[in-house]
Amino acid sequence: MSEHDYEGKRVSVGSDEKTLGEALGSGAEGAVHRVENASSEVVKLFKPEIRDDKADKVRAMIARPPTDPSYRHQNKRSIVWPTAVAEDPRTGEFLGYLMPHKNLDQQKNAQRYARENLKWDSSSPDERYRTALNLARMFKAIHQQNHALGDLNHQNILIEEGGFVSLIDCDAFHIKGKERVYPDDTVFPRYTPPEGRGKTLSRVRKSDRFGLGVHIFQLLMEGFHPYQAQGSEAESGSLGDMIDGNEFPYGNPEPGKLEPHSMAPDYQKLSPEIRDLFSKCFGAGGKKQGWRPSAKDWTDRLEEVTGLSKTTGDETDDVGNIFRSGNGGGVTDTGSGSGGNGRGDDESDTDDNSEAVDDIFYSGNESDGSSTDDESTTTVSTEDDDVDDIFRSG
Repeated sequence: MSEHDYEGKRVSVGSDEKTLGEALGSGAEGAVHRVENASSEVVKLFKPEIRDDKADKVRAMIARPPTDPSYRHQNKRSIVWPTAVAEDPRTGEFLGYLMPHKNLDQQKNAQRYARENLKWDSSSPDERYRTALNLARMFKAIHQQNHALGDLNHQNILIEEGGFVSLIDCDAFHIKGKERVYPDDTVFPRYTPPEGRGKTLSRVRKSDRFGLGVHIFQLLMEGFHPYQAQGSEAESGSLGDMIDGNEFPYGNPEPGKLEPHSMAPDYQKLSPEIRDLFSKCFGAGGKKQGWRPSAKDWTDRLEEVTGLSKTTGDETDDVGNIFRSGNGGGVTDTGSGSGGNGRGDDESDTDDNSEAVDDIFYSGNESDGSSTDDESTTTVSTEDDDVDDIFRSG
């Protein structure tokens, strides 16, 4: 039965059965259905031809959920993770999974939020730093369970007013199961390091550090990419080309040769502590040697900059200020918590075995869709909301 044919049908979810309502939306892998009489939950059903490939991965995700910081403290999901397997009640066939319902009406993807809500003339440094902190904490939670994101498309990072960050489409992450790793091959050149992402869990976790650095830079710099540059020696192709061809233009700018885009905010007004991490992420050490700050490094530094103190372990003071979510547009959730115990810290890497960024307003050229990775991957193209600021094409 097709994933679209389940309206009014019942599915088994754990020891319970639920009746599915209308499909809320569909994508390349399946469709998401309402659950009757349970507005806080939805069920994602995979297409029949990929269910066998997804079954073990979803079960591994349910067995090892990350600790969701905002759910623990505010009962709001920031990591929309599977909570139970959905099966055919007659045959036991794997169909998909139950997950919290996320109201997307008040959400914007991370890149759009940076450009529209975090402009320097209409937001405070405090708002920008706290939004970046929220994102870093989400990455840290994933890494503490020894998973990796890999799929760093800004379309899957949603932000609502006040800087509350949520991760969606988590079944595309690289999942560390009990006996094996369940990977994903989607690559977005905009967030892929110059050395490529690789496929082992260790390499994907390391490439996450680059992608996190790019996302934080964009949140703090009105959406500008850290390798977007201008000047006679600046690469002006796709963002993947810029990552490969440009030095970090904010580190040691050369006027007329290689310097930041003229419309970018004043980088020097960022906190020196944050600029130091950007230099380590995108400067010579990060680009040529591959050492970059971890999600824990970013979390610790942003907590210092925002004045948020830490207590023992991973708990934090002033939790309401950390998440600054307000009351609108959040995740309505009464499902079971996703609080697994973190294993190790963010520095641990377990070795277990380009978005084709056409951003016209950023690059001036269309990407050829190639990845910088040296292994077989799927490169995903940008969506329309990334080409609406034509004025930035320079």
